[in-house]
Amino acid sequence: VIHDNVVTDFDYYGISVMASVFSNTVDGVRVYNNQVRSGVAPRSGTTGWIRVENFASSVKPLVFNNALSATASAVVGSFIGLAGVDGARVYNNTMVGMGSGYGVSAGSAARNSQILNNIISVVNKALYLYDSTIASQTTSNYNIFHSQTGVQIGAGARTLAEWQTLNHDLNTQTANP
Repeated sequence: VIHDNVVTDFDYYGISVMASVFSNTVDGVRVYNNQVRSGVAPRSGTTGWIRVENFASSVKPLVFNNALSATASAVVGSFIGLAGVDGARVYNNTMVGMGSGYGVSAGSAARNSQILNNIISVVNKALYLYDSTIASQTTSNYNIFHSQTGVQIGAGARTLAEWQTLNHDLNTQTANP
């Protein structure tokens, strides 16, 4: 459990929760009520304000009520990055920033994610989903997107309207928060 922290100006990850390869021995993975902000560009590679990685399907990490922000084109990865997790839940987070990154990204083994009731205001894409399989297994709804393009699935970008034709984010709206 990681909660009620203020993390500023980091090089790689603001908060990182990782298990050794697909651990199912960890219980109650929750990241909540944190403020993670950066005004500096990271050193190199992809970054994550919050990164959750390598948990078995029984764990179902929960990331909620976090305030994530970036200035000075600092976002080059994801505000919230999911990798190697099954059933992650991303609820009620606020993500505001500049740069070329994503609001929430779900990597190649991030199956059955729920992305609900978030405010995602980024320059690039609100969501990045590794491929069409991950996209079909992702539940995303009741969000507010403010981005150049709504969703990226693999190499292809989709507007929010195109994404909604696939029965995702039917109650999500675009707005400038």
